[in-house]
Amino acid sequence: MNKFWENLSDDILDTVSPIKYDNSKNIRIKAGVQKRRRKAVTVRVLLAAAAMAVISIACYAAIESWRLPPPKDIGDVPPVIELPEDKNENGDTAGDGNDVDIDFVGIAEGILDTIGVDRDGLTPKITMEYATQYSRHQAKVSFGDINITLDAQDGTLISGELLRESSDGEPVSEDKSLAAAKEFYEKLPFAKGYVYNGVNPISPEYKLYSFIRTYDIEIDGSVTNFVNPYEEVRIAVNTVSGKVESWNSFYFPLLDDHKDNDVPVSKEAAVLLASDRLGITDGYEISAEPEIVLPNYIYSDYQDESDGYKNYAYPSVSRLAWTVVFSKDNELFKDRKKVYVDLYTGQILGGDQMK
Repeated sequence: MNKFWENLSDDILDTVSPIKYDNSKNIRIKAGVQKRRRKAVTVRVLLAAAAMAVISIACYAAIESWRLPPPKDIGDVPPVIELPEDKNENGDTAGDGNDVDIDFVGIAEGILDTIGVDRDGLTPKITMEYATQYSRHQAKVSFGDINITLDAQDGTLISGELLRESSDGEPVSEDKSLAAAKEFYEKLPFAKGYVYNGVNPISPEYKLYSFIRTYDIEIDGSVTNFVNPYEEVRIAVNTVSGKVESWNSFYFPLLDDHKDNDVPVSKEAAVLLASDRLGITDGYEISAEPEIVLPNYIYSDYQDESDGYKNYAYPSVSRLAWTVVFSKDNELFKDRKKVYVDLYTGQILGGDQMK
């Protein structure tokens, strides 16, 4: 345990501090603030002068808009870290990042009562955790094999696992399975207003039902319906018992802070920006569509290829962006690269690389 904490990156230690843990010098309260080295941002020249006017307008409008923040290097650590059990002078659990008194046990018990789980003989236990990829403190309330995880900042329901049912017998109908998932979504304190988005048969015994937020957004005078895959609730139903056994909630809310007079970056300009960032001039099929994306740091101004791959935490919001896709068939594989270009600022918001 001691070696694990001593190997955590400075960013992670700064985030979970203050934690008093006598056996590890690296997670004691730090007296000073480390200065973050900022890498110089290379000024890139656009490939076509025709895009300059549009991009200049976008950058001007983006002066007060959200920008990709400096990354947090989380290193080679698990997605969730269990925080040491320690008490501060007020008797509260240290390291949960929360100054508000939240009754996590009460919330969890209310959820079990709502779905009809008998709590007789079940003693709750709270475990404080830190989700490294999301920079999120969370509280897991366990009742034996039943677990309910809540956001430690505001008590938002994140995930849960109930007791598994027997898988013997004939599957229930699809209508009954879907009805169980819908009823569960409506009963529990998830964000409301999501719409049913489909089902994924993850095994012969389980189906995963998706409920997702959509937005009607006006762009250049035309209203488009956008699906945000980062505001989603997934509910797993046992297809034999017809009952819900687990769930997960993803919430990276869309931050659409553009002004009425902001001009969106054109498709052509987005392609040029993405092409310039990748250094691609030909040889690829290129497509671009406006979507809601979760920013990351691939291809961004913060990425320095000389440093090698780094594992960064995600920003806390999703954004409207052009998803520019570059595809090329090679002898053994299909080379595909995605670049996210902010719809209004023109900033590179990350991307993806698939082969």
